[in-house]
Amino acid sequence: MRKILSSFILGAMAVSAVAQNHALKISTETASTNAWDKQVQINIADANLAEATQYKITFDVKVDGAAFTFGVQTVDANSAHLGIWNATAAFNYIADCKPTTDWSVYTGYTDEVAHEACCVHCPKADTHTGSSPVKCPESEGEVCPTEEIKYATNTLYFNVGKLAGTLYVDNIKVYSGNGELVYTQDFETDGVLGKVKTPGWGDHTKLAITTEAIEVPSATGVNGVKAETQASKRIENGKIVIENNGNKYNVAGQIVK
Repeated sequence: MRKILSSFILGAMAVSAVAQNHALKISTETASTNAWDKQVQINIADANLAEATQYKITFDVKVDGAAFTFGVQTVDANSAHLGIWNATAAFNYIADCKPTTDWSVYTGYTDEVAHEACCVHCPKADTHTGSSPVKCPESEGEVCPTEEIKYATNTLYFNVGKLAGTLYVDNIKVYSGNGELVYTQDFETDGVLGKVKTPGWGDHTKLAITTEAIEVPSATGVNGVKAETQASKRIENGKIVIENNGNKYNVAGQIVK
């Protein structure tokens, strides 16, 4: 059913580009000890989001395998503060995602406030936790200097260490405060996997990152129903519906009203 157009290797992970109408597919056979042991990073820099501004982020998601929860982070991957462990000036945890075996829509919001963060010039800045200044261990009583940091989200992190199976993500969208759609990623473009990577630590080598065609099974009696274009596929009541010949179908090919 799926025609592989090309394949290549990104780091230690197999990456494939496939026919149109596809989603990001993240696979791993076994769950890791920690959620952060396996992480997927998706570059959304093309959105050109403003710093210290709140945006709504949505994406379609489903899991084939055991139910699990993964953390979502909005990150400024270019920030000098990113290397400071747990430095909330460079990233923020937003709402967790709890995918099911049915397609649903995730919604989260970027942070809209500036943070006080332990300054990178502190000799022990990596001990910074949360957004409060901490004492430098090498200098008893000395407090790390802080500075107000504003950052703009340009990357999404998915902490998928608890995944045991396959996670599908599609149609990442970013909306401004007035509801205007300012960015979308539907994983249909050649080379889109160049915007997806995993970090060089943890169990990242056990992740297979591909794009895969989304097709509606014909065994349900619906002949040839596919979400061939984004125009024919939309979200209603948190579920993906597909229009064909005046009828609406779910992703299992069943008629919905």
